[in-house]
Amino acid sequence: MTLFETDLKRNLKANRARESGKKPFRPSRFTVVSAIIKAYGLDLAFLGLLDRVDERVFHNLAKSAKIKEKPGLELPLFSLTTEDGYYLTNAIKEKLDNPYLNYARDPEELILSPFLYRMNPALPEEILANRHFAWLSAQELEKITENRKLP
Repeated sequence: MTLFETDLKRNLKANRARESGKKPFRPSRFTVVSAIIKAYGLDLAFLGLLDRVDERVFHNLAKSAKIKEKPGLELPLFSLTTEDGYYLTNAIKEKLDNPYLNYARDPEELILSPFLYRMNPALPEEILANRHFAWLSAQELEKITENRKLP
């Protein structure tokens, strides 16, 4: 075996070991939405509210945002819910479908998630996990406003 082949084998083994390493557990979107529904006692009225949310409401929420702490919501490993809870969770998930739902921790963040995702689909996981969506939305709106002012 040549030195090149030995290095190649070592590199392949090292890469495979890194790739197969333990990845942190992340609850599913269903589990996140279901946990928020349970924690805040949401019902079908919340689904009706989502139908009435538009860009204007989003801008008002973002403009009135102050630095908020991300709510500490205990997420279960998996969701156990009633039939009504299952229907509501799936309906909210379908209506708001976006990757930022995984990081929402309260109803306001659920509402803001699709708008925030449209404004900046590349926010890092660390920021989404630690900053409230209202504050992030205000920051993104500010960037957009500043870019429009530039000649």
